[in-house]
Amino acid sequence: MKKYFSKISLILATVLMVSCSEDVKVFDVDGGITAYHFVTATQTFGVSPIATEASVNVGVTTRSAVERQYQVSVVTAETTAADGAYTVDTSSLVIAPNSFTGSFNVDFNFNLIPVSGSVRLVLLLTPESGTVLAGKSKLVITVSRVCPLGTESIAGAHTYSSFDLVRGQSATPTCTATPSGTVTWTATATPGLYSTSDMAFGMYQNCWGVAAGAVSASSRVRWVCNQVNAEGTDQYGDGFTYTITNCSGSELSISWDNAYGDSGKTIITREGGAAWPALLQN
Repeated sequence: MKKYFSKISLILATVLMVSCSEDVKVFDVDGGITAYHFVTATQTFGVSPIATEASVNVGVTTRSAVERQYQVSVVTAETTAADGAYTVDTSSLVIAPNSFTGSFNVDFNFNLIPVSGSVRLVLLLTPESGTVLAGKSKLVITVSRVCPLGTESIAGAHTYSSFDLVRGQSATPTCTATPSGTVTWTATATPGLYSTSDMAFGMYQNCWGVAAGAVSASSRVRWVCNQVNAEGTDQYGDGFTYTITNCSGSELSISWDNAYGDSGKTIITREGGAAWPALLQN
């Protein structure tokens, strides 16, 4: 009986030893299966005029004495970022020798990222050899505009000078007037958003004879990083588009047009002759 019990005990001990050794077994980083993966499945990035590059990390499960390469492609069916809004740096799609991680950069075009909201760029990882970890082959980068406005404001009673004015939908489109005056931008409760006293900078008064200028309760100017955009409409329901052509010191030059076809150019001098914020400067 003792002999029988000793044999049973020996068998159990052997089984336990084998089980324990299997529990503590670690992945073979030198001879195991090579599997690539994105380090994270999602990533967010705020693009500003001075920060446009996002770094993306890629990992691999084994070690190698030689450099290893992989490919990254854009999943266009799931990407909402516009063509030209991003560029993947294909020169850095490598894992260095004896390393388990690598990285590459994606450069975003600030001007092609929407003023508000966000877009996404979806990338697919494909190694030149080996495999990809399940669920780790795709990366979704959510991209939006950010702007370090801080406590700066463009509110004020600014002087303007307008020229090259054109009447939309008119038999006599050329308007030779060169109006000058004051436009008032008043801060609202929303950072970067201002009400405006005249969206057309004297054009309506001098070319159309409209005493009130181009303004309604919805007329707004929004400062977004290196842009000043018109929002809302005038009293006729027409929206405006502003394009900055130059900004140097206290002078901000824009070209503008509206949905009716009016257009012109205006130089806006900041109140008191102060320089416009650095983000707007050339």
